[in-house]
Amino acid sequence: MNQDAGAALTLAQEAVTQARSTAAPQLLAKALRARAMAQGSTGNITAAQSDFEEALSLAQESEDLYLVSQCLHGKAVALKHQGAYSEAITTMHSAVEILRTINNPKGLQTSLNSLAAFHGSLSDYGEAIICLTEALELAHGDHNNEAQILSNIAMVHLECGQLDEALRHFERSLDYDAALSHVTYRCNTLISYAHTLRAAERPDEATAAAQQALNSARTQHNKPLEAAALVALGCSLTNPDLAERTLREAQHLAEELGLPEPTLSACQALGSFLVEQGKSAEGCTWLLQALKQAEAHHRLFAQSEIHQKLSIAYQTQGDLQKALTHYQRFHELYAQLHKESAQHRMQSQLARQDAERAHREAEELRLQVLEDPLTQLYNRRFLSQFLEKEIARSRRYELPLSIILIDIDDFKQVNDTYSHRTGDLVLLAFATLLRQSSRQSDVLVRQAGDEFVIIAPETTLPDAQNLAERLRQRIAEHPWDTIVPGLHLTVSIGVADLLGEEDLLDRADKLLYTAKRAGKNRVAA
Repeated sequence: MNQDAGAALTLAQEAVTQARSTAAPQLLAKALRARAMAQGSTGNITAAQSDFEEALSLAQESEDLYLVSQCLHGKAVALKHQGAYSEAITTMHSAVEILRTINNPKGLQTSLNSLAAFHGSLSDYGEAIICLTEALELAHGDHNNEAQILSNIAMVHLECGQLDEALRHFERSLDYDAALSHVTYRCNTLISYAHTLRAAERPDEATAAAQQALNSARTQHNKPLEAAALVALGCSLTNPDLAERTLREAQHLAEELGLPEPTLSACQALGSFLVEQGKSAEGCTWLLQALKQAEAHHRLFAQSEIHQKLSIAYQTQGDLQKALTHYQRFHELYAQLHKESAQHRMQSQLARQDAERAHREAEELRLQVLEDPLTQLYNRRFLSQFLEKEIARSRRYELPLSIILIDIDDFKQVNDTYSHRTGDLVLLAFATLLRQSSRQSDVLVRQAGDEFVIIAPETTLPDAQNLAERLRQRIAEHPWDTIVPGLHLTVSIGVADLLGEEDLLDRADKLLYTAKRAGKNRVAA
């Protein structure tokens, strides 16, 4: 993806084909997401959107929250490219809230950075800066992400007319990117940097930056980036003939892609250039096409700029009526932009409400994934994730770690003799006793039907054995006949501590069956 979008698309297509044959939702979701990203880079946004939608549905089915957030992020970017900014913002907010829920700072940085760019496209710079400030704090020390965030901060300064600050942030971003060589992000930054240098009346440097971006985009076979780089180069060149040829090439490529943003940018740049070169009639034709795109996608700032250019162009042609019409429209839009900022703030509030709802849904999904619905203890999926991390932590810091594996003796007879409803009541009571008998630092898991696990961090084997023995006695002495007359329960327990490379859970399981074979109602350690 970083070097050649076309090659990436070929690989991703093969991945999708193979994944469909496996009937594994998570695997297929990942393959579809990869293909969607490649489709987007080659300019086929409609196909990308379709793949992101299917990938999102499969990710939700497989209950992989991080993958859900990644698919939401991709879907939001595709919506933004299609000009659906409001829906893109709401979708990206949902991704952000899931990443907060699962505590994934790296993913959160990336999504906040993209969300800021969406707000910036709507001239809502206050919201953009809020997102970027949080992202920059999260990215501290991670130069790859810092480079992207600094570039977006620079864009805000550029749009606000603060050229010195924009250049300073772009240059810091490019310094980071030079060390990391992340081609796509560097290309985007170079394009924006070229526009800023041109605005600062440094045409030679602007041309060099734009040419570098164009070479990079062509190497990657990234058509949308190539169109944007051609616009930046055409606007920077001081040779009028070469500048016109370059801008016409940009417009032709944008027309082939059929995407709103490249089309708007190329038509506006070509129309403005032709007007400045005294070719007002043709310039107006291209500016009107740009205006159509800007109106279709509610880009008020672009509309106001284009109306101003059209007013000047028609005045030069002597058509004062049209010049006045566009001049009045320019001023109306300028005033409306101030109102729109308040509307965007309201829109952001609504997006936050949607995101809060998504957060609640994500939390419910997290509990379904990691929590046993009957006992509210952690489940087997959580056990495999947590135990791996706890073993790594204990080995890293040379800390003791013990595990206690508990099985209710002859539990099947409870279900067979009484009922499954009685069995559920027994399990609920057992979970309560487990909580009461364990320590605050212990992690309690229902691994299977009548099998439970206590993970005891920083606990030696003798201490874990004592804890297990107290629990065994408490279970044996508990008045189980209050649930149903004549009921009496005991447990068998295996206790193991962390030794060498042998599987901790497997050793505890073997010790549990040692206790079973020895007559049940006992602890083996």
